[in-house]
This record gives sequence, C-alpha cells and structure tokens, in this order.
Amino acid sequence: MSLLRSTDSKIDLLSSTASSGFALRSSRGAGREYARWLGRVEGKAILPMKWGMLVMCLLYWLWVRDWALPTTAAFMLFFIYAATTAAEHYLFAADRVTLAQVRPLVFVSYALDLIFITLVIYLDTREPPLDLVTVAPGSDFYILYLLLILRGFALFRTAAENTIVAGLISILFVISLLWTGQELVALGSKAVVLRLALIWAIMLLATFIVSIVSRQQEEVLRVRERLVKSEGLAALGELAAGVAHEINNPIGIIKTYAEYLRRAAGEESPHHEDYEIIQKEAERCEKIVRRLLDFANPNVREVTEFDPKALIEEVVAFVFHEKAKGKVSARVEFEGKIPPIRGDAGQIKQALLNVLINARQILSKMEKPGEVLIRLRQLPGPRAPIEITVHDNGPGISPEDAERAFEPFFTRRDGGTGLGLAITRRIIEAHDGSIEIWPAANEGTSCAITLPISTEEE
Repeated sequence: MSLLRSTDSKIDLLSSTASSGFALRSSRGAGREYARWLGRVEGKAILPMKWGMLVMCLLYWLWVRDWALPTTAAFMLFFIYAATTAAEHYLFAADRVTLAQVRPLVFVSYALDLIFITLVIYLDTREPPLDLVTVAPGSDFYILYLLLILRGFALFRTAAENTIVAGLISILFVISLLWTGQELVALGSKAVVLRLALIWAIMLLATFIVSIVSRQQEEVLRVRERLVKSEGLAALGELAAGVAHEINNPIGIIKTYAEYLRRAAGEESPHHEDYEIIQKEAERCEKIVRRLLDFANPNVREVTEFDPKALIEEVVAFVFHEKAKGKVSARVEFEGKIPPIRGDAGQIKQALLNVLINARQILSKMEKPGEVLIRLRQLPGPRAPIEITVHDNGPGISPEDAERAFEPFFTRRDGGTGLGLAITRRIIEAHDGSIEIWPAANEGTSCAITLPISTEEE
C-alpha cells in the first residue's frame, strides 16, 4: 500500500508538473509580461512626467502673461487634466489596475495627453501674450508633442503603431498653425519647416527604437519561455524515471501472473477473457511508461547525415501499407532539390510516424475516403531549413486544441496517452527544428515541421 501511495503521489505531481509547466502560451505569457512592464513604466516614469508637464505648462502660461490669472477655459483645462492625472495616479499607487486593464488605461491616458496638449496650443493661439514676439506662427507648446512621441516607446509595441500616431501628431501640429489666422504662406517659413522636421526626426527615431525594443523584448520572452520549459522538462524527467522504476516491476508481475492464469484456466474457463484483459492493460501500462521515458529523454543519440526523401518514403510506406489502402491514401510530393540533413534518423522517423499515425487513425474513422498529402521542400534561402508539411482532409482541429496539441497528456482520442505529439515536438526541438499544427483553411488539419540542413562546416 505504501508503494501504491508513493506511486500515486508521484503521478499526481507528474500530471501537475506537465499541466503547469507546459500549458504556457507564448502569446498570453508575453501579454502578461508586457502588461506588468507597462504598468511599472506608467507608475514610475510616465506619471511623474505628466505631473512635471502639467506644472511646467502652468508656470510657462502664467510667466509669459505676466502672472495674470488664466481665463476660465484655460483654468478648467488645467484643472481637468490635473484631476484625471490624480485619478490615474491613485489607481496605480493603490494597485487597483489588473493586468488586463493596464494597456487600455494607458491608452486612455495617452489620449488625454494628446487632447490636453492640443487644447493648450489652441488656447495659446487664441489668447496670445500681449508683449511676446514670436518668430513663427503657432504656439510654443508644440514642443510637448515631442514628449508625447517619446512616450510611445513604452505604449506602442510595433514600429507601425508608433509611426501612425506620430503622423497624427504632426497633422495636428500643422492644423494648429492654421489656428493663428496667419496666411498660409507662413506655413512655408523656415521656422515652421524646422519644427516639422524636428517632429518627424523624433518620430523616425522613436520608430527605430520601438522596433529594437520590441525585438529585444520578444527575444527575452522566448528565452524565458525556453528556460521555464527546460526546468519543467528536467523535473518531469526525474519524476518519469522514478515512476518508471516503481511501476515497471509491479506491472511486470501483474502481466506475468495474468498470462499464467489465462493459460492455466484454458479457453473454456469463464475467467479466461478477464485474465486476457488484465494482461493487455498491463502491457498498455508498460507502453505508457516507455513513451513517458522517451518524452523525458529526447536527446539526439546517433548523429548522421541522411536523405530526408528516403526517410519520408520509408515512413509513408510503413504507415500507409497495403491493408490501409482503399480507406486512407497518402501522396508524397518533393519540390526541387532537397539537401541532406543531420541528426538522429531513428528519432526523426519516430516523430514522423507519430504525426502520420495520428492522421491515419483520425481519417480511418470517417465515412469518406481519407487523403494525406506529404510535401517536402527547402524554404527560400541558400542555407534555409527543409520543411515537411502534412495535410489531411479530416474533420479538422479546433484553434483551441491546436494550441494544446503538443501538451503532454492532452488528447481527444479514446485510449490515447496524449504523449505522441509531445514526444514529436521534443524530438524536433532537440534537432533545432520547429513544429506547428493548425486547422486548414478549407478542410482538415495541417502540420509543418522544419529541420536544419547539413552544411559543409558541420
């Protein structure tokens, strides 16, 4: 009983490790990490900048007007902006913002900044200082637009978003020049052109920096995901070894005794079928343990250079043999010259077998004839990897299941272990390749495997 309790606890821990360690979604994980980072930037950098901008605008407004009280419109503008900034400060300081609310709130804050700056410029042109001589039409508050463009570093995740917003800001700046009532000829003055050039220079710089920061952030998230996955796999490997050690011996004894009892009872015994079921289920348990160990230890063992075309033909001939013809058929296409690849041919064969056997099992349950298309080609580029795509005309896979298809122990098939595709991904990634599965546009399911080619340097 102690052995069974120990084994049960390890299996529970193994399942929880697999479900938590491998259920990581790169898109969701990246979104959460970005939301945390954006919240920290907003609370510690942007909000102090907003308060500083408000104070500087107010002091400059009063200074150029000889400290005269602002008009009602100007007072209400400064007051409303101060109130909204204080409300945002409270929400972040009191930790009242969830991760899902961070980016929408920051977008609203950015829009309020844009409205505030635009209205300040409008009021400044409508209520100009009496004794201030300007060198060009427009308001000196246009410089705040530059701060707004720079703020886009944190908020906008792509260079395209940053460029669109910066273009909108530059359009607003041009419109603000028309509020002065000057002739349109003034728009061609050197001062105006220099201001526009400055705004667009800052915009291009912001676009470049956003692009660099986005790439670095994506790389950091990918590295972090790989580290988390590696830690989970290491723990899973240790647990798998322990489970195999504790379970294999009892399963072997159960299988042996079931086989002995089945033979001793004879086919005439009413318990013959029961003993046979026990023996088969014990053999199934042994198979699950072996597959679990294969998943936990996908290290490349024997690296050789081999022809992927010959390997695919061999696997297809094995999976879609004569008995399967008429119900499920397979077609292989080779595009162009296919270079050799390096790796463990046995493991690559196992990975392809898992994918094709899954497809055959699903198609064999359909009423209409099943078809599988396997296409092999080299991606564009002198040293680009090869790509193996598998497409079937089956019922297809849902987007939700496609996201979880490579998770250990996830399966929709009765009697399945949920380890086939998980082992496949482990094998492909161990060869520095990638695998992806998605629902096809017309019908069925598509799967793509990429593997690096062999090079002379290797």
